[in-house]
Amino acid sequence: MKKLVFLPFVFDFIEIFFLINDLFLKGVINIVSGDGPHCGAAIVKHPDVSKIAFTGSTQVGKIIGQEAAKMVKRTTLELGGKSPNIVFADCDRM
Repeated sequence: MKKLVFLPFVFDFIEIFFLINDLFLKGVINIVSGDGPHCGAAIVKHPDVSKIAFTGSTQVGKIIGQEAAKMVKRTTLELGGKSPNIVFADCDRM
C-alpha cells in the first residue's frame, strides 16, 4: 500500500491543534470534516454559529453569502482563484 503524501501534514496539523486548543475556551475552535453540501450547509444554517469564514469558489461563496444574510451572520469570504496577489498603488505594470 502506498503511503499517503499528505499524511504527515495532517498529523502536524492535529498536533498543533491540540497544543493551541488549551489556549482557547471550549468551543472556540472546532474542526469539522465532511463535504460542503451536507456538513458545510449545516454549519452555515445553524443558529448557534454567528460567524462564517470561507475560502473557495465564487459560486459557493455566493450561496454561503445568501444563507448567512438570511440570519444576518458576519461573514468573511475569500473567493476566486488559487493565486491571490496584492497590487500596490505604485505598480506600473499589470
